[in-house]
Amino acid sequence: MNYKELDAIDYPLEIVQDLGPMYPTESSKRKRRFAVFKCGCGNEFTAICDNVKFLDTTSCGCKIRDTSNIIYKGSSNPIHGMSKHPSYHTWVHMNSRCYDTQNPRYLDWGGRGISVWEEWRDNPITYCKYVEALPNAYKKGFSLDRIENDKGYTPDNIRWADKSTQSHNRRSFKNSTSKYKGVSKRKPWQAEIKINKVRHYLGAFDTEEEAKDAYNNFVILNKLTELVPLN
Repeated sequence: MNYKELDAIDYPLEIVQDLGPMYPTESSKRKRRFAVFKCGCGNEFTAICDNVKFLDTTSCGCKIRDTSNIIYKGSSNPIHGMSKHPSYHTWVHMNSRCYDTQNPRYLDWGGRGISVWEEWRDNPITYCKYVEALPNAYKKGFSLDRIENDKGYTPDNIRWADKSTQSHNRRSFKNSTSKYKGVSKRKPWQAEIKINKVRHYLGAFDTEEEAKDAYNNFVILNKLTELVPLN
């Protein structure tokens, strides 16, 4: 063992087993320290140590699964009064992906450190009111999207976007040839971009940075910055 032993006093949950540094997913570029923890409900679950230490993960997921039992003051619904709101289930699934370690998609969200803004995490009312006031809310063909895919759900990082815009916002995978969107190494580096299902070849370049700049310049010159994130 070449890493420091976990100090139980730093963690609000009981540490059952230290698993050491691991890649959260096959596409992760850096390892995170994992451990098996014992939830207050008695279940054991695996989580990133820092997520537990800094209270981003506080249970095995039982707290998230019990969210529907929360009673909101002033609600005409005896349960929560929000279940019929068009964004309520988005809020539920968002929290589940980020904090429910039993969610099959947890490793690609919470496992990568993706979190939910504190004021939204336990309050669907605040979240739903915010998203319904954003441009293009509930417009046909649009859905909620994180602007920076490696950042969490915060007011400055979500928007309503169409599928074409979201396709440019996918994170790079471990076996990708470049850390930049639209750039690949094909002897030499090449840049391309897909707009409205049409692929545009931007050229071949000696370096990865030159290909990245060509991608960004195309986005800027064609005034696409509101639709396509820059590298």
